[in-house]
Amino acid sequence: MSNPMVDLHTDHRHFAKVLNILRQELDLIQQDGDPFLELIVEALEYLRSYADEYHHPREEVIFTYHLDRSDELAEVIGRLSGQHAEIKQLTTDLLEHSEGLLHDEVLTREAYSSALENFLIKQIGHLRDEEEAVFPMLEKTFTPEDWRLIDRRMPPRPDVLFCGEEKARFKALYERIMADGTLIERTD
Repeated sequence: MSNPMVDLHTDHRHFAKVLNILRQELDLIQQDGDPFLELIVEALEYLRSYADEYHHPREEVIFTYHLDRSDELAEVIGRLSGQHAEIKQLTTDLLEHSEGLLHDEVLTREAYSSALENFLIKQIGHLRDEEEAVFPMLEKTFTPEDWRLIDRRMPPRPDVLFCGEEKARFKALYERIMADGTLIERTD
């Protein structure tokens, strides 16, 4: 049995690395440099395919489990759940803009920079709120039996960037992260 919270914390550290890479690309854009658009597309595809389609639904299982037992943190959990849908849409929109730029669609540097910056602000704030406002309380509240019950409700799926056969799909992103070092490998 894996510990769902350990997995979520690991995912957040991985997401932070990806967001840091996107921040570096944003800095290039804001300094009138040429961003590595293929890398940006890979990063956004990873966040869409893993964070939006797998990680956030796992968080929702934990949030629902908690809210079925207590209304403590109901407001913040409701806000974070709403942000999952908002972030998914932001990811999709930014990915479409990024792919468009790769195919010579016109988008001003300022508009793209603003969209990417807004995306980063939302993502980073969301991760911070989960890590600081919700996760510590859930870790204190849930018993080992709670975690066993939660774990049974979670579909197993390895992180496609760091494990499994799909890793090649995100080759440039993976290589950039590995070049930065301090990668936390998943064991699933």
